[in-house]
Amino acid sequence: VWDILNGSNVMEHHPSTNSVKLFMKKLMLKKYTRASSADKAGEERYGLCFTSTLSLHLTEEQSVTLCALSPSLALIVHTRQIALAEATVIWDNSFCQNGELPVEEVTWGQLGQVLSSWFKMHTGRGLSDNNVRCLGRKLLRSELVSDKDTVSWKVFAKENQTDRAFSFWTGCTAPTI
Repeated sequence: VWDILNGSNVMEHHPSTNSVKLFMKKLMLKKYTRASSADKAGEERYGLCFTSTLSLHLTEEQSVTLCALSPSLALIVHTRQIALAEATVIWDNSFCQNGELPVEEVTWGQLGQVLSSWFKMHTGRGLSDNNVRCLGRKLLRSELVSDKDTVSWKVFAKENQTDRAFSFWTGCTAPTI
């Protein structure tokens, strides 16, 4: 069950660009009742469906209803869920089209490009080929890594690494001391 506050607003028409814009600055999820167990909080995927009805005044009044689906979202209630939720959102927004079921496996080449893009977004520069190979060896637990090797979401985001008490993604995003 969802309770969303400030979920509607008026569109602004911009004649110079022949476009409309809508800003939802104070959209807020006030109440949410989780359907499944809380330990899957970072894994559950959500999307918001924005709908709008436009009234057109051409020769006669007509209305058109438009829908847009948001990128994948994850809801968390505790900071310990951030890493899993972030991994889920990055995975889904990189490998799934709107409305599709989650992709369970991708190639290391695809995931390596996503990780480099993510790193660039946060630091201003992408990963070097050597950096990507190093991450591939850690994730795939092999010295020989090919761009065609497959990686599952579980191995990327959830399963603990060999001899470690954390997943690959948690190890990538954990603060260093």
